[in-house]
Amino acid sequence: MNLNQLLKKLDELKELQFYLPNGTAIPAHAHVTEVTYTQKQILDCGKNISTENYISIQLWEADDYEHRLSPAKLSGILKYTKDKLELPNLNIKVEYQENSISLYDLELINDKLSMVSTHTDCRAKESCGIPKRKISLADLKPFNTLQNQSKCC
Repeated sequence: MNLNQLLKKLDELKELQFYLPNGTAIPAHAHVTEVTYTQKQILDCGKNISTENYISIQLWEADDYEHRLSPAKLSGILKYTKDKLELPNLNIKVEYQENSISLYDLELINDKLSMVSTHTDCRAKESCGIPKRKISLADLKPFNTLQNQSKCC
């Protein structure tokens, strides 16, 4: 989800709720502590140079249970930040404190603001000699078996 898509969605929502990948809702009293325009310059293990740009929203839980972040208030924060930092229409990521700071992609899933897990990966598999994984018929057998069962979900 990019910035403009999020702003449009916030105009449609009655209440603001973010969901973790496991479906658990972030507590309603979470605060947005910062909005960041991140520009990464990357030199990967294959000596390739690339860039990655995104906007991150940092959520933080405080012991302040009286304040709730509304869709209109988050929209105002994002519009103000967009103006002051001259934000382009980039993808949104969400930072959230768990055991360590976790970084999630933000997507609209079933009309909910869903935080989707991100993963590390090698950007230069060919240069590193990492073979592409080939799917064999044996890999597909469990799927085919499940698909043929009448009580499959």
